[in-house]
Amino acid sequence: MVAQDGSKNHFLFLCLKNRQPQYQEAINGLSHEVHFVDTLDALLHKCIGSPPTGVLVDLATTMRIGISAMLPIHNLNMSWPIMRCNIASDSSVKVMHWSNTESTDLAETLDTISADADSWSNLDSQRTYIRVDATCRIKIHSSKIETPSIGNITNMSTGGSLVVTYDPPPMGETVQLEFIDLSDQPVQCEAETIWASRWEDSLKLPGVGFSYNVDKLDPVFKKVATDFLFNNFVRNNLKK
Repeated sequence: MVAQDGSKNHFLFLCLKNRQPQYQEAINGLSHEVHFVDTLDALLHKCIGSPPTGVLVDLATTMRIGISAMLPIHNLNMSWPIMRCNIASDSSVKVMHWSNTESTDLAETLDTISADADSWSNLDSQRTYIRVDATCRIKIHSSKIETPSIGNITNMSTGGSLVVTYDPPPMGETVQLEFIDLSDQPVQCEAETIWASRWEDSLKLPGVGFSYNVDKLDPVFKKVATDFLFNNFVRNNLKK
């Protein structure tokens, strides 16, 4: 079953367009949602916007793109697995984890990951959202304070952000964040304070960590945030 873009529980499949028909029958027979992409940029953009359950990579596509070009994806050290795919001599689709050569059936693998993500996941990481070093001015609106606080984002994903501010809201408070520099017009999202450090607490810069209410993200915010983060990721990692 091919996924509609933006679904929560889904797999992304990096595969050149001319090779996608070879996998189509196997994909159509799955009970899981799979979304084809044919370039690294498209894969990265979708991973930033909506973290996948896992990433499948056609082996021949990897050879065409180049293993070195894949390194920025692997170096992200995310919790979701990245798996190699190939079509066996009996026309079945086999899947291999990037770190070993043992192969399993595609449907069996996706069933296992969906039922028990730890069985294939990177256990050294709990991160599902790609965090990007990026700067953006922000206003923090609280129902308890008439005048919004101001701050500067230093690190961000589509699931949350790290903000330098001298007036962080208390832990657990729900606030409305207004982003000044993501696009031509300010955009907003609802967030919760998950940690805060005041100027008086230490020598480190004061700030706050926000977790966005991802179930209520405005589509306009999600789109401009994804584009902003993708452009910053490319600038930071791929254009040196």
